[in-house]
Order: sequence, then C-alpha cells, then structure tokens
Amino acid sequence: MRRLVMLGLIALLGFGIVGVSDNTETVSNHAWDFTAGWYGFDFQSGNDARVDFFTTGFGSAHGTARMSDCNSNPYNYGVDTTRAQVKANVDDGTIAFYMVRQDTRSGPAGQVMSTTIDAFGEASFATNTRMNWHGVVTSNYAFQNNSQFTAAGSWFEIDHYIHAGDPDSHAGFYATGDGSVDVTLMSHEMRGASFWRFGEGAGCYTNAEASGTGSGYFEVYGAAPNSLRHPFGGEVPGGGSIVLQINYNDGFNLDAINMRGD
Repeated sequence: MRRLVMLGLIALLGFGIVGVSDNTETVSNHAWDFTAGWYGFDFQSGNDARVDFFTTGFGSAHGTARMSDCNSNPYNYGVDTTRAQVKANVDDGTIAFYMVRQDTRSGPAGQVMSTTIDAFGEASFATNTRMNWHGVVTSNYAFQNNSQFTAAGSWFEIDHYIHAGDPDSHAGFYATGDGSVDVTLMSHEMRGASFWRFGEGAGCYTNAEASGTGSGYFEVYGAAPNSLRHPFGGEVPGGGSIVLQINYNDGFNLDAINMRGD
C-alpha cells in the first residue's frame, strides 16, 4: 500500500517530464535548496528506463541529482545505459525515488528500485544506480560509502526495495520508529528475471548494515524462486522467502543485512 501511495503521488503531482533524444547523449542536472516547499522531476531515458523523484517538506530541504541517458548502446543491443545519481536531505518531510528498467536484452524488463522516506525530523537518501541491456547496478562505492538511508525524529518511516522482475524475486527493508535509524547498503545488482543481490555485488565491497536508537520496528526481507542466501550465512537451495523482524525499545544493531537470490 505504501508503494502504491507513493506512485500515486508522483502521478498526481504531474511534474514536468525531461525528454531524452534518441541521437544525443542527454544529461539533466538538478539542485534544490528550499524551506517549506517541494521539488520533483521525471526523467524518461528513451524507451530504456524512467526515474521519478520528488521531495517535499515543512522544514528545509536540499540536494542534487544527475540523470543521464548515455546513448551508449553497449554491444549494439539497442539499449542505452541510464544513470541516476541522487543525494537528498529534508527536515520534516518526504523523499521519494523510483527507477524502472523498461527495455532489455537480458531477461524480461521491469526491474525496479524504489525508496520512500518520511520523517518528523531529519532524513537523507543517496543512490548511484545505472540500468542497461544487461541489468541494474547500484554502486555507491566512492559516491557515498555509508549511510545511504537515514532518518531521525519523533516519527520516521523508510520503505526501500528492489524487484528483479519475477513476482517471487525481490528484497528490501522497512523501518519505522521514534528516534533514529541508519542503513548502509553499498550496492545492489539485478539481472535476468530473478537474479538479485541486495547490499552486495556490483563490484563493490559488501557493506550492508543497519542500526537504530530509541524505539521502533525494523525488518529486512528477501524472496527468490530458485535459491536464497540470507543474512545469517545460510542458504535455501530450492528458493523461498525470509523476513527478519525486530521490535526494539532501546535501539538495535545488525552487522550484516546483505542477501542474494535467484
């Protein structure tokens, strides 16, 4: 339901769409710094990928974004590389990011990465993601190594997930509470219909952890049809799903939340 609401808000707000030429590399740079307002954009990269972003708040908000259609057509498969680099901060407000791969030569299209952060307090988000014919890669190494998802205040909620295309192949985390939460996910990777890596892969170090203060709820989950390796070092060879749920009253700490599925 939270995901449907976020997508509905993007559609209703009707931000201007940044069009991308089929013949010329296009870069769309964004920067915002306001108090009590909103900022948003849609970026359509040919017929290959789409990015939707908005932020709104009663307090201050600032950030930068760089969207690009590289017009690279690697290996002449007719699918260009699309990049999204975003760093956003907001006080007493919302950050929402949605990116979908629309064309592919490696399994079906439809891979998604989505994040929504709400906070009565402070929140931040960072991602460095690219999509092309082969798959989806989030590689935050040297872009922002730690704390890609943070929130602190009297109430916060973070919903982040990746979806590999197959209905039974996805991973993500959800956090809500009163206090603070800090989540690091160095990288993601999705290929084909069902293969994914959450918090690992993409040529990056495995740097995937979560911690919080105060009281609240945290969960990390994953599902895959063929095989699933979960954060505890175990493996489910025939596929399945796992959900780790924590209700905490005085903070929590998880050293590893990385998973992979196929």
